[in-house]
Amino acid sequence: MEHQSLVPVLILTIAIFANVSLAVFQSQRNGLQFRQQKLFEIQEDAVITVPGLIAKYGYPVEEHSVTTEDGYILSMYRIPHAKSGPSHNRPVVYIQHGFLSNSAEPLLSGPENALGIYQLTPQRALLASAGQLFCSDGSPTQSFCAAGLYGLAGFDQKNFNTTILPIFFGHIPDNFAIKELAHFSQLARSGKFRNFDYGTVGNLKIYNGTEPPDYDLSKVTAPVAIYCSENDWQSSAVDADQLFQELGNPIGKFVLAERPNHYSYFNGKNMRQILYSRMVE
Repeated sequence: MEHQSLVPVLILTIAIFANVSLAVFQSQRNGLQFRQQKLFEIQEDAVITVPGLIAKYGYPVEEHSVTTEDGYILSMYRIPHAKSGPSHNRPVVYIQHGFLSNSAEPLLSGPENALGIYQLTPQRALLASAGQLFCSDGSPTQSFCAAGLYGLAGFDQKNFNTTILPIFFGHIPDNFAIKELAHFSQLARSGKFRNFDYGTVGNLKIYNGTEPPDYDLSKVTAPVAIYCSENDWQSSAVDADQLFQELGNPIGKFVLAERPNHYSYFNGKNMRQILYSRMVE
């Protein structure tokens, strides 16, 4: 009788165990499918063009070519409105990418987290493949990929989003000229924001002086708010102070307490809350 009374309990236990096991299996399967889908999106975003990246997430995009006075042809991309359609009286937001970067920079984190003739061309396909192989989530070498960027931009394990490293290396660095790199080096060494230094003879010929002239930032009269970080190794708070003093109409300088590094401005985990919302306001 005692054994017979245990039978319903045993059956109930088996049923509960089976249901729990099925639920765990379904959860794991769903989790695996989600990770596979996320991995596919990361792999695709690493090689897709800027217009393709914008259109993929459902936003309209326009491409414009602008020729500068000195003959450079620039590609510019415009998102005319949100997914909800056109609206009136929306302000214009101009986003300028950084050195060695391109228009994909503010898009790398995806729509939930993002803001918005050259001589030397990186092997884009090679970098994208290497990024996916060595820098993806789960890769034992991902930490080395992050460490390499930290060495350039500042250590920022808290804010920097390592999940998008394959997308990052699929788009950055972009095309650049040797002269750009040399000019950047000159600015860093001199501590001045000025024209390219061709040397004494070249400067006399081009500028009618032995030194290249400084850019007159007092002519920049548009209101400018500066956001900076003491953990940015490429554009320090000291640089931000100098820029603030030289601009024609600065309206504020804000040092971010979260201490993002140089790349976290666009690729940080919580930059929408840390920075973008404040900028829009």
